[in-house]
Amino acid sequence: MKKYLFLLFAALAFLASCTDKPEKIDPPKGDVSKGIFIVNEGTFTFGNASLSLYNPDSQKVENDIFNRINNRPIGDVFQSMYVFNDNYFCMVNNMQKIEVLNSQTLKSEAVIEGLNAPRYFQPINTSKAYVTDLYANGIWIINPTTYQKTGKIDFQPDKDTALNNWAEQLILYNNEAFVCIPRQKKLIVINTDTDKITDTISLSAQPQWIQKDKNNHVWILADGAIDHVNSKLYCIDPENKSIIRTFTFNSNKIAVSELKMNASADTLYYIYKDVYKMTISEVELPQTPVISAGSKQIYGLGIDPKTSEIYISDAIDNIQPGKVYRYNSNGKLIHDFQVGVSPGEFLFIQ
Repeated sequence: MKKYLFLLFAALAFLASCTDKPEKIDPPKGDVSKGIFIVNEGTFTFGNASLSLYNPDSQKVENDIFNRINNRPIGDVFQSMYVFNDNYFCMVNNMQKIEVLNSQTLKSEAVIEGLNAPRYFQPINTSKAYVTDLYANGIWIINPTTYQKTGKIDFQPDKDTALNNWAEQLILYNNEAFVCIPRQKKLIVINTDTDKITDTISLSAQPQWIQKDKNNHVWILADGAIDHVNSKLYCIDPENKSIIRTFTFNSNKIAVSELKMNASADTLYYIYKDVYKMTISEVELPQTPVISAGSKQIYGLGIDPKTSEIYISDAIDNIQPGKVYRYNSNGKLIHDFQVGVSPGEFLFIQ
């Protein structure tokens, strides 16, 4: 009996010693300063967001590279990623923070905290950037050099609902920022010298995605499906704040998302179940997709600025690892590969 007890305790001690050892994390192989970054949002509240890096030449992918370099996960709901001042600014929505990474090593340089749920980032200059937020009822002002939160542009309360107004994507034109405000179905215009709201542009659907073309016209993709109205694509003159053209989608049940522009800023891409592309001179929405979704649930979209290749992501069920599909500019599949959970945004670094 004593022999059996001894063996039992020895086995338990061995198991305990095994569990005490930290799991070995292999660092990524090769250069991490360039390639195509895939922002994997993760499953809400699971804390399993991650960052992947794809080399289009070798067709190799390094998954979970933030964790493998920094020995900790990036957090919960990784929304978007930007390069500025030799750093990457990573909006980690459900962790109320921005992770700042060294662009050469991907090591964390700083964490900007005290936000609500950061969404998108727009640098104004080396000492000022705007950050949109899901719950702040305003836009944060941060210093991207000192990594400090320095102020806030407050929105007026929504008179028709107790819910806060939130801001989505934004873009610069001269000294003005054009910001999508979905719930109020409008764009606001902010003077970036004074940080004051100077104008609004009313729309008929919820604007969320925004781009600027080679003619300096501003394009807005506005989703209507959430309100059971038809979605819209707007072209706006930022000089006089007028709507030049309005394109209406043919269904009030299919959502639109992910408005993108090619490097020459003359062709738009978006998701309307399938992936469509259209030149900025078109007078009607295209009827034939460049990429058909098939059985895929297309979640993210990216356009390689060097090759005009098209990248789409399939989040599948937002629990298991997702997949990325790479196509040439005409929609022919080149390669597909597995990434993290809920792959969303793409960042192309040459």
